[in-house]
Amino acid sequence: MKYEEWLQLFPNSKIIHHIPQDTKDYVISLEDNTYLQIPYEELSSRELALLEAITKAPVKVATHLPPWQQYLEQGGQCPVQLESVQFIHVCLIQKNEDFNEQEWLEMIQEIFGDVITSFSCFPKHYTIVRKADVETISTQELQAIHATVEEDFAISMKIFIGNVWKMAEEIPGIYQAEKALFVTYLHESNKQTCLAFAPMVLWGFTQKKLDFSPIPETLYAQMVQDEFPDLIEALWQERGTLTKAATRLFIHRNTLQYRIDRFGQLTGLALKNMDDLTLCHFLLMQQEY
Repeated sequence: MKYEEWLQLFPNSKIIHHIPQDTKDYVISLEDNTYLQIPYEELSSRELALLEAITKAPVKVATHLPPWQQYLEQGGQCPVQLESVQFIHVCLIQKNEDFNEQEWLEMIQEIFGDVITSFSCFPKHYTIVRKADVETISTQELQAIHATVEEDFAISMKIFIGNVWKMAEEIPGIYQAEKALFVTYLHESNKQTCLAFAPMVLWGFTQKKLDFSPIPETLYAQMVQDEFPDLIEALWQERGTLTKAATRLFIHRNTLQYRIDRFGQLTGLALKNMDDLTLCHFLLMQQEY
């Protein structure tokens, strides 16, 4: 968008050439090393969500961002060397002024376990970064305690449990893509409270204007290694029945289980889960046709 178009949407915004220190305003990168500064106090939560979806990665003051947030949103070195990482995306709306943010964050971190850090992407939107060496709580388990958490803290909360990703150069882009999926879902649908990765990606494909690269490309590159395409196809044809899939592949059931486990370690997806299997099958079919 050109500056004139931004100005029509936000009349009190202004063009700047350097990001001011300690600013609390929303700053968007334009062309030719210029930026658009929008007064934060004039932005509603809906406008913030829309800005996040449109710009995908707003420019912020790097010197004051937590290390993980700076790495994920502005580049640079990863703060910690990990084998794999997972992002939990949370949006909440507090219902009264007694909300204790610190206690809530401590509770959230305890629920998900192996949390490295957490930070606020923009008001009331949080990212939990966890070391993904062990499994975290499932969406079904989270759904069971969701209402209790909301009641205890007098909040309305939506949570998107991202995928488990092997550490690579694409991680900041993957983080941005998961966040774009979440923000767009909050704006366009907003029905479910506990969101799993595979259904969210499949939903994302229905949103023609939503760009959530490099998630599909990264998953596809992992899926087409070795015997994995045949494994996915056999499980899909047999509707996830392991014994029948093993027979179709002419292998022992234990060998099939070994391949499923190896696939999960590489991609973060569980082929025994029909949502994950559906996503894998869809990605393979999309490339073929």
